[in-house]
Amino acid sequence: MDLDINVETTANGTRILLLSGSMDLQSRGLLAPGAGLGLTQTTHICLDLSGITFIDSSGIGAIVELAGDAEDAGISFSLRRPSALVRRILEMTGLLHTWPIDEPINEDDTLEQKPETGKDTVIRTEVAVGP
Repeated sequence: MDLDINVETTANGTRILLLSGSMDLQSRGLLAPGAGLGLTQTTHICLDLSGITFIDSSGIGAIVELAGDAEDAGISFSLRRPSALVRRILEMTGLLHTWPIDEPINEDDTLEQKPETGKDTVIRTEVAVGP
């Protein structure tokens, strides 16, 4: 299955990337800064992962890389509605508490950041992909 990306922009300028399908080596480049998603024209990037049905180390690496690129550019970064699969993988890799998880608070999809509680330390993990 391919990765489908729909881009929405909220009234406050947050760029939401609604992802569905598979995040793997084949789709990794679709989230790159030069992929035409307009990620440099925002102050906040939110990845909605509710539609992800498959993710491997390349997909995790793409999230880590996108978050790092956002940080380097002074753009805040968060996740939204990670699917059970994605949540489990992020937890197993120690990345679940690395970024805030946004949740919609009303029907017009305004975002509210809900930081994960109980964690004082941010864990940064490098994911190497390749032979």
